[in-house]
Amino acid sequence: MHTIENLRAERYDQVAPLIDFCKNGHLFEVQQWIAEGKPLNNPPTSRHGRNRPMSALEFAIDRGFHSLVQILLEGGALQEPTDYECPMNRAMKMRRVDIVRLLVEHGFDSTKVDMAEMFASWHPKIMELHIAGGADIRTGTPFAFAFVKRVRSALGVFRNCLTQSPDIMDQASAALRHHCVAGDLKWVSLMMWLGADPFQVGTALLADDDRLADHEMSACEWAAFYRNFKVFDLLAFRNLDLTPQARELLPLLVRYEGHTALRRLLSKGVSPNDSSKGGCTAICKAINDAECSATVWIGPRSRQREPRESEGATQIFAGIKILLEHGAKWIPEDKFEVARIRTCFLGLKKDYLCQFIAMMADFNACSKHHAEMLVRTPAIVKHLAYRKSTIQRAIARLT
Repeated sequence: MHTIENLRAERYDQVAPLIDFCKNGHLFEVQQWIAEGKPLNNPPTSRHGRNRPMSALEFAIDRGFHSLVQILLEGGALQEPTDYECPMNRAMKMRRVDIVRLLVEHGFDSTKVDMAEMFASWHPKIMELHIAGGADIRTGTPFAFAFVKRVRSALGVFRNCLTQSPDIMDQASAALRHHCVAGDLKWVSLMMWLGADPFQVGTALLADDDRLADHEMSACEWAAFYRNFKVFDLLAFRNLDLTPQARELLPLLVRYEGHTALRRLLSKGVSPNDSSKGGCTAICKAINDAECSATVWIGPRSRQREPRESEGATQIFAGIKILLEHGAKWIPEDKFEVARIRTCFLGLKKDYLCQFIAMMADFNACSKHHAEMLVRTPAIVKHLAYRKSTIQRAIARLT
């Protein structure tokens, strides 16, 4: 009976003839070699990678010779090395399902398969074989990275796994966020077809800005942040127009200047008024965003701000006007919300407050009482300066 010890050579020259047989595909000579009980495995070595001499099994796999691989495995050839250069990875790179199956049948542990190499094979049968053998489809979100690499053949395998492992849908949602960043409409559609959640919050996997590596937003927010508004025109996203979650898109589209998508949503009947008192919370969020985009802090430690005008703030107020055109109302929840909005306007040029009050009057979008509360403090009166009379005429038009 042959053991691993007597099948391992002590010197490389002891297996050199066998390696030559495998290189040249001499099946019968290899069978004779095994029958004579000669060594099949290379001697131990400390070398790795390309500096390591290849084994007879590796040459047989590279040649794609199924029968040769089979008799070597049956004869006792070891699946060495066990790192990235292992025989399994070689077989998967060649997309040889038959050889992959042979390796599994002769002791390869599918729980230790390199998931990246498995998906890189693009072969669904190889993926299914290893997953059936216990490959870990959760740790490291392998499906998510397969979808990021646009491995189409993984789509069907993913759907087959969903029945037993519904939690892996989070990986499709993660890939959706990535493709919303990239603006890849085809793969956004495919992820939505799988059932990915566009409102699930998380990282973008491969965001192009290192400062955003740990930042978490929904797929919709990532798409808006990167100004990929064509995403919202896809049929998969149009189906969200009449869902309760569609309202969550409104402040995003106002903030990131997605005015075309914003008009489409509102024209389809999405109500902008979502607060308990019947007001539009997107208006308050937009004013806060405008202040953030326009304010300049004077010195790193100073508490003083320099109000200024910015293109971003101007576009945000254009978005607020679109909301008002479709029936949005500014109804503060309490006096503290009015105070927050007032603080935001102190960080903006006075023209923005004048524009806001004028829009409120044009669309009768707030009460006279709330408008007066907004401009009644000494700080805001000083901020408005000579525009005070203009503000008062606009407020007078409110009821």
